Amino acid sequence: MMFTKTKAGRNTLSHDAPRTLLLIAHAHVFTFIEGWNELKEEKEIFSFSGHAFNFDYLLHVSGINYLIHPDDVPQIIQLIQQGVSELVQFNFRFINRSGEIRTLVGLARLVPRI
Repeated sequence: MMFTKTKAGRNTLSHDAPRTLLLIAHAHVFTFIEGWNELKEEKEIFSFSGHAFNFDYLLHVSGINYLIHPDDVPQIIQLIQQGVSELVQFNFRFINRSGEIRTLVGLARLVPRI
């Protein structure tokens, strides 16, 4: 099992203990490695009404799947294409079931999980 390093910051949800951080895209799973990440709490609540979702793009954090924000899916596609061979910077939002939004900011390499 691989873990990401965390970087603490203001108004974040960073943990002292390492957490698993996976990106699930069309049934392919990628692990974030060799970098750092930071979870930032956002003040807005996402309204699910009137939105079409692509449930093929999920962020898996410490045992829970979260929906990637629909507006950030193109960035995720680019991240996957770029990240398998090099370190990439990322800054995208994800949503929990109650509509709370978090932003994941970091630098890491994406490795396909076997």
